[in-house]
Amino acid sequence: MRGGRRIHPDLTPSRLTALAELHTAERPLRISELAARTGIALSTASRMVDLLAASGWIDRHPDRPTSAPA
Repeated sequence: MRGGRRIHPDLTPSRLTALAELHTAERPLRISELAARTGIALSTASRMVDLLAASGWIDRHPDRPTSAPA
């Protein structure tokens, strides 16, 4: 993004930051984790993930419940 050139019209600087966080994470991230890592509000992170998924940059999956200890 040097010199004001954009890599792709769908990728704003904040979306690139989110993609970088998702790419370098050791596991899938919850929306709340992504929001905390990027310093944005939870609702903003949710909208950003929706946009990235709609554009085909990421896959979004529902959070899987963990089993309760016996």
